[in-house]
Amino acid sequence: MFLNVCVCVIFWFTTAKLCLSIGTDTLSKGQSLSGSQTLISKDEIFELGFFTTGTSSSHNIYLGIWYKDFPERTTVWVANRQTPLPNTTSTSILILSQNGNLGLFSNLDTFWSTNLMSTLPDSTEAVLLDNGNFILRDRSRPSVIFWQSFDHPTDTWLPESPLGFNKINGRTQHIVAWKNTEDPSPGMFSIEISQDETNEVSLLWNMSTRYFKSGAWTGRVFDSLPELSYILNFSFVSNKNETYYTYSLLNYAVFSRLVITPSGKLKQLTSLRNHNHRNWTETSVQPNNGICGAFGIYTDSLSNPCTCLQGFASVSTRPNEWLSGCSRKAPLQCGDSNSAKGKDGFLKTSKVKLPANRKVHPASNARRCKSACLQDCSCTAYTFSESGCLIWDGNLLNLQNDSSSEQSLYLKVANSELRDAKGCLDIS
Repeated sequence: MFLNVCVCVIFWFTTAKLCLSIGTDTLSKGQSLSGSQTLISKDEIFELGFFTTGTSSSHNIYLGIWYKDFPERTTVWVANRQTPLPNTTSTSILILSQNGNLGLFSNLDTFWSTNLMSTLPDSTEAVLLDNGNFILRDRSRPSVIFWQSFDHPTDTWLPESPLGFNKINGRTQHIVAWKNTEDPSPGMFSIEISQDETNEVSLLWNMSTRYFKSGAWTGRVFDSLPELSYILNFSFVSNKNETYYTYSLLNYAVFSRLVITPSGKLKQLTSLRNHNHRNWTETSVQPNNGICGAFGIYTDSLSNPCTCLQGFASVSTRPNEWLSGCSRKAPLQCGDSNSAKGKDGFLKTSKVKLPANRKVHPASNARRCKSACLQDCSCTAYTFSESGCLIWDGNLLNLQNDSSSEQSLYLKVANSELRDAKGCLDIS
């Protein structure tokens, strides 16, 4: 089936001959991959090799994994997303070294490595599996895995791969968007599992501010993402060592993947496995509104979908470029009662869908809730309702106008903004 062409390379740090059959799914110790050579998974679902981004005159080279035989390359994993190779493949090489580590080199420079500390057995091999996982395993005991790409995702959550956190070292796994469509370096948006009793799947801005939550796990579906269960079967695993979600496909006739986009959308994309119809269709998108950046609010207007909250101005000077968000027109005094500029206060924004990154505060009434936020320099907004006191720290993300909502948000602003906002003051 495959062209068995043997390419032998003498590499700078070893005297061993490195020989690879093009089209195989496996690298053994001492073997390498270079140029247009690729690894192809057993059933020809995934392919691993070098790819380029950018223009022909100025492009970067990466080692990645993509779905095989699609009209447009669909990359699901990038090894060196923060350290692109020089714009020539002639000096780039992936090698499974004699100590068992995978290394990506150009000339004498290391651009990426699995960086395992202990020397692995001679039977160690690197294999590209049909689920898109690239693994280091013991050939004599295939169930023994030393390293896997599933533990180091980029922007894609594939079927059978885990997403969670380690209870021993506290490390949380993140799936991080590309910076843009031509640059796979980490962008502004990511996915993680919340390390609290909810175990919700959360979308984060800047690795810190939550702007969308999956809703509670019911044992079968997520409350806010029920559509994912139509073709995906999610599982939840929690033990003394780790907590994670994973999922499988209910219909083998389709491919499906979950991706966090450079614009902060969580998308489910689906394609038929039939070779004649391999194109991706969006079957779920969340949030389903536009993302307006920090302190922006989505208005559902085709001409101007985002506006800044009162007291804020757009960071970007370009029209309709909202991901950069909004910044304060005047700085807060943060409880400095002696300031000649006056005390900070609150502006009321009604009929909104509240941001996701809220915290519950024990304040028993609206006045105490307001006071708690005013005295906390990190607090930027609060609301009080039958659900109690909710406060927000830092940036507000994914705010939406909602005419059916009875919720109001009280936004902390400088005193100068209060004087210009008649009828909008929080006088509770």
